[in-house]
Amino acid sequence: PQMCHGHTAGVRQALFTPDQRGIISSGDDCHLKYFDMASGQEAWHATLPRPSGSLEMDREGRVLTLAYGNAVGFFTVDR
Repeated sequence: PQMCHGHTAGVRQALFTPDQRGIISSGDDCHLKYFDMASGQEAWHATLPRPSGSLEMDREGRVLTLAYGNAVGFFTVDR
């Protein structure tokens, strides 16, 4: 299996992008990461104020919805 490394604490969630070219993950380290499936390398990341509790992406792969603490965030994904 292909492994993607980069979180410094436990991974809470991971999902494939709709085009199956990437994986987006969130972890206890308060990081949101995008891994490119072709290379297995981290392509971008964001730091959150607290670990996420929910992670979803729209069908087109353009908007990532993230719930963390008492907030909901909407991220536009540019790949």
